[in-house]
Amino acid sequence: MNLKEYTLKIEYKIGGKIKEESVEYALVKNGYDGENLHIVDDGDETHVRIKVSANAKVELTLAELIYDRYFENNERFFANGFQSWTATREYKRNDVQYGLRSLSKLPIVRKFSGASGDYAFTEYGKDLYHGFSYTYFRKDDKAEFVGSLNERTGYTIFYADMKENVFAVQKDVEGLSIEDEY
Repeated sequence: MNLKEYTLKIEYKIGGKIKEESVEYALVKNGYDGENLHIVDDGDETHVRIKVSANAKVELTLAELIYDRYFENNERFFANGFQSWTATREYKRNDVQYGLRSLSKLPIVRKFSGASGDYAFTEYGKDLYHGFSYTYFRKDDKAEFVGSLNERTGYTIFYADMKENVFAVQKDVEGLSIEDEY
């Protein structure tokens, strides 16, 4: 997978309005100037390092890299669990990554168990898998590793959508206000 073949999607609030910027790496590599943001990827060919600068105070709601990626039937996605309540394992096409089960779907149980898991802020579904901080794709005895080098700026969530053939990397930035570089 070429790490530089992405679309960057950033959503933010400014002046009470929600704005969105979606840009390809080709525009970001030399610095992209949007309406309210300056975005640059100053990583090398094996690293993505996005820097975002705002020309006014903005509240980030989403930062996501989106990759087209064909998943083969015998390919596995490693989902590194969130804390101790979420399973850590490999998933293949047609598997299901379960969130909260039956009794825990009751509102009061969900409220308290959700505080210790990822159930409130990640997506679940057939052929949709996610993991945190690092992941890998494995086909037979070959593996491709992808990981975050900095979790201090927010959790990194990796999504593999094997139905739509999309791999996405999200940084947990919801509610983060920035005025300068982030």
